[in-house]
Amino acid sequence: GPRHASRDRRSRSRDRDRRRPREERGRGRSGSRDEERKRWRERAARRDDDRRQDGERDKVKEARLRAEREARRIEMEETEPSEIVVVRGIPEDGMVTEQSLETKAWEVAVQAGASMPNGVRFEYDTVGLHKFLGTATIEFPHRDAAQLFKDHCAGALEVEGTPLTMKYRHTAEAVAASVGAGGDRGGGGGGGGRGVGR
Repeated sequence: GPRHASRDRRSRSRDRDRRRPREERGRGRSGSRDEERKRWRERAARRDDDRRQDGERDKVKEARLRAEREARRIEMEETEPSEIVVVRGIPEDGMVTEQSLETKAWEVAVQAGASMPNGVRFEYDTVGLHKFLGTATIEFPHRDAAQLFKDHCAGALEVEGTPLTMKYRHTAEAVAASVGAGGDRGGGGGGGGRGVGR
């Protein structure tokens, strides 16, 4: 009798001990799943933060590059010859026409000893109402002729009593290449801008 009772108690105790680890293991698995989910959420949040920061850095970099290109474009318009010269300040009242501007451009080219311009074209908005932009392009066979022309009249023309200013025009690609090359003054001056603002 007493020995049997003692064995029964020990057996029940062992059963309890065997059950406890299973229950604890179950709780451990549940806890580890919660921890794993928490870690996953933290990693996802970190990835989102990294992406946001990368996006902000890219925006800042792009804005800086745009500003550099714009500053370089303005500098190149003044100092680096291109075969395209842009004439600005043409009034809309019709006093200055393509014909009168072309006649003046030919006269100045002869005086400067430069090659004759290939053509003169007024510029119009390419969308909407096709509005006149108050500018015209004078295209030369090469940039040396354009430089002779612009230098001869010190960057200004007077047509039909109207004073007009002149700048060189460079393609967006030439400006970008110049910025990418660290603004090397020896390059990027050519390539002209054919078809720009036509």
